[in-house]
Amino acid sequence: MLRGVFIRCVRPRNGAGKVVLECQPQLMRLMTLAPGVDAVIPRERALPHCDLYAPLLSLPGILGTTMETLPAEVPYLFAPEMAAATQKAFPQDERLKVGLVWAGQVIPRDRSCPLQKILPLLGDPRIAPVSLQVGPRARDLKETGADAFIADMSPHLTDFAETAAVLDKLDLLITIDTSVAHLAGALGVPTFLLLRYTSDWRWLDKITTSPWYPSFRLFRQTGACRWDEPLHEMHTELQRFVDKTRR
Repeated sequence: MLRGVFIRCVRPRNGAGKVVLECQPQLMRLMTLAPGVDAVIPRERALPHCDLYAPLLSLPGILGTTMETLPAEVPYLFAPEMAAATQKAFPQDERLKVGLVWAGQVIPRDRSCPLQKILPLLGDPRIAPVSLQVGPRARDLKETGADAFIADMSPHLTDFAETAAVLDKLDLLITIDTSVAHLAGALGVPTFLLLRYTSDWRWLDKITTSPWYPSFRLFRQTGACRWDEPLHEMHTELQRFVDKTRR
């Protein structure tokens, strides 16, 4: 999502004097809150004068990062306050707030899990489900009748800053591999991540935790299109989480 970092070296011996981050417009409000970032510019705008430019995905190589030195201290992003309309739509009772995202873009691969398969996890009366699903698949709530008991936040998620504001109020996020998962990891939100049998390289292989995101628990398919096993495992872990949190 983020394209690159421009560095103006005013004091080269002491590090960068000014760091300018280039990103998509929907990320700009959130990234202005990131520590160490002096300015944020939208993609496609004329590039500023800089002494150094680095694509973000090149930084681990430039900085010599290894699996042993991953900077996994969270949070490293911070949410703004919820907008008034978002706050009004968010559940206000004492139940645990559990966020849901079940679908993402289908390119390069479809990572979605059908909402119907996730719904049986949500029967505990101590849970208040909150949907952060956006795009066409947000309609799944109404089509399944789940809008009767799941709060739909999609009309209020106008950018990633507002999504971060909702994530910051959750006790737990249940999600597939999508941008909201990475945002939750950066915010340090406890997250249960559903992964397809062939998943992105960043989630490595077989492990149930993430070296980048200490607040994550990974639930993997053991075969193509087989959701029953990871969802059964997740249901068990969800009950443990609720029992522990509401002890």
